[in-house]
Amino acid sequence: METPPSVRERRRWARAIDKTIVDSERFILYRQHRPLTQARVVAACAPALREIAAVLRDEQRPIARTALQELQAFLTDTILSPPYKDNPISARWAAAELRNRFPT
Repeated sequence: METPPSVRERRRWARAIDKTIVDSERFILYRQHRPLTQARVVAACAPALREIAAVLRDEQRPIARTALQELQAFLTDTILSPPYKDNPISARWAAAELRNRFPT
């Protein structure tokens, strides 16, 4: 049986979600400091991502390690993950599907 994610892991990924959203909303003057994600794509994912962050911060809700691994891939896989592509509709659907992996 797999061990559930620790509180530390949960908080780390909740902060990663916050940072992804904030970075996408911030105006960046110099190109070398821009995030790799597409701002309008992250904006489309933001509601579902905020809900996931809220679940992560609620330590009373059990979370499967596989759900956390899927979140990690969603936030960090620059080749396959929707936030790094240029299709906000597809990204919104993927974020909603990811949101369904977390308890309500």
